[in-house]
Amino acid sequence: MSWKVWKAAEERSREEWEKALSLRNQGKWREAAEHFQTVSNLAEKATDPQTKNRGVLAYGYAMLFIAIEAKTRESFVMCHNSLSHISPQTVLEIPYKASASDVAQECMLLADEYSLPRVEPGVNVENSDAVAVKLESLAQSYLALGRDSLVLGNLLKTDPNVYQRAFKFLGLAKCVRGKLEEYRDPDKAVQYYAEAVGYFQQAALQDYKTFLDERNRKLSSVAKCWFCGRNVQGEDIHYVYMDTLLTAYMKAKSQAESPPTTKDYRIVACTACNQAVQILADKIGRAYYEKAIEAMNELERRLMARITSLQAELQQLNNYVRRLSR
Repeated sequence: MSWKVWKAAEERSREEWEKALSLRNQGKWREAAEHFQTVSNLAEKATDPQTKNRGVLAYGYAMLFIAIEAKTRESFVMCHNSLSHISPQTVLEIPYKASASDVAQECMLLADEYSLPRVEPGVNVENSDAVAVKLESLAQSYLALGRDSLVLGNLLKTDPNVYQRAFKFLGLAKCVRGKLEEYRDPDKAVQYYAEAVGYFQQAALQDYKTFLDERNRKLSSVAKCWFCGRNVQGEDIHYVYMDTLLTAYMKAKSQAESPPTTKDYRIVACTACNQAVQILADKIGRAYYEKAIEAMNELERRLMARITSLQAELQQLNNYVRRLSR
């Protein structure tokens, strides 16, 4: 094995290059990246231009396959930076053919994508306004690619359709804005969600559309609070239904009201009244709990006093028995 150490950098570079290509063709990205990295390192010691140029290309391959494995913002940024040192017209074999400029361009978009928090319809997101702006910007960047499919789609094992990807992010941006408006302006939230539904239809995301259709139904619904009599819009957000006991008479009477104050055998409670009831119930429950604890503590004190008394009587009895036995 020691004789390999004395091989020229050029020869070792060719051997490592062939190993890297073989592993790449087998889809073993991590192992291929290691050998491409070795080629890059050997190129620094080589003197001929061909080996040095191969080293630059090998470094680009290494960073690409590392990014495909890691799928992080940092790894895609590194890949973009490495490919920026390669001629844009260079055709990469990954293993299918793709231009270096296309791969570098998509790596920057993927870096932006992986820097975003996970966004799903109906889920609160921190810094909502900033996230929505980033989602919209990312969508526009995908649309500006000017091609139907991602060249890295197959490597990433993700939907390569550029337009569906862009519409998904536009829809998510509207979801983020809508979620922010649910507690401020239900009508505005409905408007955002309606726009999101349109984008999700174009992105072929039926599950998202189904969720938002139901969300909009609840946000658009209006009911009258049983307690305060106010009309409130937004089921499960600005009003809820509370279990209770309704007689047939009360149910029939409430059904004649518009907007309704009941649903089935439950009554409508606006968020304010519902919280007031819960807070009062918690206070009452806490008061009963504290009284119960106080009563238990008093019972414990009495039991301990009685035990102490019995122990003293038992000690006296033991002393009396010992005196009789002498």
